Amino acid sequence: MIAAGSVMYMAIACGERRKAEDRFVNFSSNAPNIASSEIRPAASAAFLAPAMGVEEAIVADLSTIPEVLGVRIEHENGDTLVWVFVNQPTKDLRYRIYGKQASLIEAFPAVDLNFNLIRTE
Repeated sequence: MIAAGSVMYMAIACGERRKAEDRFVNFSSNAPNIASSEIRPAASAAFLAPAMGVEEAIVADLSTIPEVLGVRIEHENGDTLVWVFVNQPTKDLRYRIYGKQASLIEAFPAVDLNFNLIRTE
């Protein structure tokens, strides 16, 4: 999270022969100032992964909770239906999942997300 009032400007000048995949920029939010950022050659083109789609982002985000056994996504009548499977949906676990769901709804406002928490035991 960038603190209010702080502004970061970044400019990368490339010559005609330098390709974008030859370099990557790394910024650390733990760094004390912008001087700790770096621009260095990328190890390989494989480092540059394609962007995730909405479904992949939903699954990846919910899967960061270790108790989540699986995520199923379907589409019906313009809604994106998301089922989250867990064994023991304790109050703490439910609130962690609800937090992720709220973040996903905020991240994808154009997508009508409908979440369902399913107990598998």
